[in-house]
Amino acid sequence: MNPCRCGYLSDPSLACSRAPRRASDYQAKISGPLFDRIDIHVDVPAVSPGDLTLPPPAEGSAEIAARVKAARQRQRACYIALGKDGGGNGATVRTNADLSASDQVRRIHIAEAVSYRRVFPGR
Repeated sequence: MNPCRCGYLSDPSLACSRAPRRASDYQAKISGPLFDRIDIHVDVPAVSPGDLTLPPPAEGSAEIAARVKAARQRQRACYIALGKDGGGNGATVRTNADLSASDQVRRIHIAEAVSYRRVFPGR
């Protein structure tokens, strides 16, 4: 969902003059229990015209697909070892570790997982 009805809350050049209050009212329309079930909150900023002229990213789609496939294989092996009753908690942290091909969950993986749990103002 957009953080504000106008969709420009984080863009100072386009945000409406009533953005802080309007954003809180808009976000309050989502019930607390429903909001609590959303695990990942990621801001996606608007793409500027200058961004469109940048060189391609260092990691292309094929490399990302290979990294995701390897992470899924690591997870499959891990969950088989845990059995049906194990696992579940910290799955996002473990996924971050798997995507970076790390055998251990490190602080950077935890920090990344926590960054996805941003809470909107007033929540």
